[in-house]
Amino acid sequence: MNYKRQITDLDTGKKSWIDLGDHRPLSDVAKDLGIGPRRFRDVLAYMGLLSREWDDRSQQHRFRLTPGAVASGLGIRHDNKGFQYDPDRTPFDVLSPVGVEYIRDHLPAALAALSELPGEVRDALTALEAFAARQLTAMTPEMRVCWLTCRYPNMGPSQIAQGIGISETLVHRYRARRDRQIRDAEQATAFAPAWRPPSEEPTEAQLADVLAAGALAAKYHLGGVEL
Repeated sequence: MNYKRQITDLDTGKKSWIDLGDHRPLSDVAKDLGIGPRRFRDVLAYMGLLSREWDDRSQQHRFRLTPGAVASGLGIRHDNKGFQYDPDRTPFDVLSPVGVEYIRDHLPAALAALSELPGEVRDALTALEAFAARQLTAMTPEMRVCWLTCRYPNMGPSQIAQGIGISETLVHRYRARRDRQIRDAEQATAFAPAWRPPSEEPTEAQLADVLAAGALAAKYHLGGVEL
């Protein structure tokens, strides 16, 4: 689709239109480059052009153009509020001619970097995707980080960030929050009433405290994801 933008001459007040060129959907560019749509989004996330955002309407995360990519003229975000009244329309992004050329120029290096991930890291990411596909709701990036940290503790922050398409800073933040939650849960378990011999049956309140503390520890240890 060809895009134009209206500009106003501040000296004369005269309005005119400038041609922004043909803008194309991400799936269209991916097809032209011979890459699957999902893989293409992973590559753009690695390049810093896309990031995961929560979509309130669909109640799931989507890859969207970053503000930096838009400010650089690499694409346009369509977030029309009117979309929420039309069930057949959803927010979407398009890439500008400059954006397409930028991706073409940097695509080989990005694909090479992604393919250089160690085999065990690729296996971990494959296992993650298989697990996520079995869930009733989409896993958030934080859940993905926690799952990988629990199941594959030797994966480094940079490998996790690169593998799931988020910044390394976010990985550190999610891991720190997970560690803090585990410590809080362990402390709660430590202060829970101990079991008594059969001759001293615990009260219902004491039993509830023990079960609640154990459930809390299990939940936070798994990052809020049921295995």
